[in-house]
Amino acid sequence: MREEKRTVDGTRLYALRTQMGISLQQAAALLGVSKSTLCRYESRKELRLDRSRIDDLCRIYRVGPEVLEADIKDTEDEVRLETEEIAAYYDGLDERTKARISRILLRALD
Repeated sequence: MREEKRTVDGTRLYALRTQMGISLQQAAALLGVSKSTLCRYESRKELRLDRSRIDDLCRIYRVGPEVLEADIKDTEDEVRLETEEIAAYYDGLDERTKARISRILLRALD
């Protein structure tokens, strides 16, 4: 039987993780996923996950599922990050992901 997927706000995962002072690597290890997978989760406004994965996230971040649920009517709103938040997020990335971001930025600036 397939497990029900729910939509969560992935950007809230980043906020919760940083509020708790947990590194990307630590959180990924607690979830049993790679850092790049967790990074992908955190970068998406609407993220479809199995209920068991949501339960794992709730346990790690000590919140109820309602905190993670995406507010679908707000999907058109842009997420604005402060410079320090962007730098902290970037610092938590692996070198391969940093290189990809650098290539994307260089192309965008050309």
